[in-house]
Amino acid sequence: MDIECDILNPRNIYIGDDINILSKANLNANGNGLIKIDNGSNININVLIDASQNGSIIIGKNVMIGPNVVFRASNHNFKNLSTPMKLQGHSGGKIVICNDVWIGANATIVPNVCIGKGSIIGAGAVVTKNIPEYSICVGVPAKVIKKRI
Repeated sequence: MDIECDILNPRNIYIGDDINILSKANLNANGNGLIKIDNGSNININVLIDASQNGSIIIGKNVMIGPNVVFRASNHNFKNLSTPMKLQGHSGGKIVICNDVWIGANATIVPNVCIGKGSIIGAGAVVTKNIPEYSICVGVPAKVIKKRI
């Protein structure tokens, strides 16, 4: 079986010790992007970590990322109605995943959010706002349904 992982612009990607990245993961730091993954984190199959176009994604220690999760730290600009959106460039943002977070399969994390320490993001959730520490979040958009403490 072929194991492959695409890493674009590796000079802006920092990976700690004891990291497990499974096949078909894609780490993209093109266009002045930045990715930092701290020690002990696991990245499952087919995960996209996209900090391209001036975005940044910081992943803490011992984070578990389920299959098919998408992190996208930048968005297309769209304000000018006379110019096609694909020609308007991007606005970079930041995603921070604190230590000991579990992100379930097929979740999406959008720019300018922080997921607090010890939180759980349910499968299929779309995280559009900051998540407090030790929260359990589900849904589209993701909402806190319970605290772990």
